[in-house]
Amino acid sequence: MSKGVRAVNKRAADGVAADYEHLGDSAREALALPDEERVRRIRSARWIGYSRAKEILDKLEDLINYPKKHRMPNLLVGDTNNGKTMIVNRFHQRHPAYDSPDGEGVVLPVLYVQVPPVPDETRFYEAILDKLFAPYRAGDRTGKKQAQAIRILTRLRCVFR
Repeated sequence: MSKGVRAVNKRAADGVAADYEHLGDSAREALALPDEERVRRIRSARWIGYSRAKEILDKLEDLINYPKKHRMPNLLVGDTNNGKTMIVNRFHQRHPAYDSPDGEGVVLPVLYVQVPPVPDETRFYEAILDKLFAPYRAGDRTGKKQAQAIRILTRLRCVFR
């Protein structure tokens, strides 16, 4: 039992706090933190693996190994404020970039990019290039930015198309 859990259990035994046996160790440890730290922890993003989110993550995992073709299956569409960004963040964290086993650079299995709020192909490719720290000219044609993004993503062995 950790120091934080012992402190909370001691307060409970002293009658200062209620019985927290129903909480997990990490939640009980958080009770012993200073107020500011507890508030920061409460306000931080937290993964809640509900069944539908797990199903969606499983489908995304299947896409990593899906045979590459011009029209890949649709990924994730839904109303606002229902967890899409959190699911994609979780998926992205599960697939970080790593050094290529053959020593030929880096492999980037998943690239996470926020798309522009208004559909705009040029801004979409600029967002990809920005995320990859790739230089480009703002005035270049969309096709040139697209070709540059695809060329880089192909070298990085990123799942796309």
